[in-house]
Amino acid sequence: MSTWILVTGSWDDTGVWFDDAPWLDGPDEGTTGLKQVVAFAFSLDGHDFYALRLGENETIVYDLTTGSWSNWDSAGRTVWRANSAVNWVGVLGTGGENVPTTNIILGDDRFGTLWSLDPASGSDDGAFTGDTPQTFTRAVTGGLPMRNRPSPRVNSVTLTASVGDPDMTDTAIQLRISDDNGRTYQDMGTVITQPNVYFTEFRWRSMGIMKAPGRIFEFIDSGATVRIDGADAEIGRDAGQRET
Repeated sequence: MSTWILVTGSWDDTGVWFDDAPWLDGPDEGTTGLKQVVAFAFSLDGHDFYALRLGENETIVYDLTTGSWSNWDSAGRTVWRANSAVNWVGVLGTGGENVPTTNIILGDDRFGTLWSLDPASGSDDGAFTGDTPQTFTRAVTGGLPMRNRPSPRVNSVTLTASVGDPDMTDTAIQLRISDDNGRTYQDMGTVITQPNVYFTEFRWRSMGIMKAPGRIFEFIDSGATVRIDGADAEIGRDAGQRET
């Protein structure tokens, strides 16, 4: 397996540019070869995405609608198995058997399989007919900075999301927090969801004192929701102080 190592790169309005990068290929360490960077774009669910696959290191995806980067990967791998994509206008997204859910067609990097993307699904089909679908995790992070010396108490954190239609039973949302800029995380517990239960509350209480430099909140969804709308933190000596 070849390992891509980025040396230098730059960004401008015309795209992403990379200088020559050394790579390792079997016994010939240090061999200079192809820069294993694959770029493709697609539109999904009202968002335009630009994907960069950096060899076997990672796949980073830029959402032009929100202006944010994220990491996409496939189960057991550090990269997303898709290495090409196109919005095929002639394909209708009916969602029937062997019919794409959307008009986005993606190429698999290992098998002769074409994929389509479904923005409402929390699981992946297998590469072959008859494979059992597998849920995938989606992680969302946000933070509250703290300056100077106040030390307010975090009374609770509440997540607002679609509830009652998980992709599979016993899926859940976990909350982790970090008080050292993401160096270490503490597990604050998991809320399990069930089909047709539309009043599940995603709330974590009594989360201790928050000090400078602040706190990072990471929500890990294993297929419990279709969308996450936002989160609110109740901070202070009473529940009247709220941060979003």
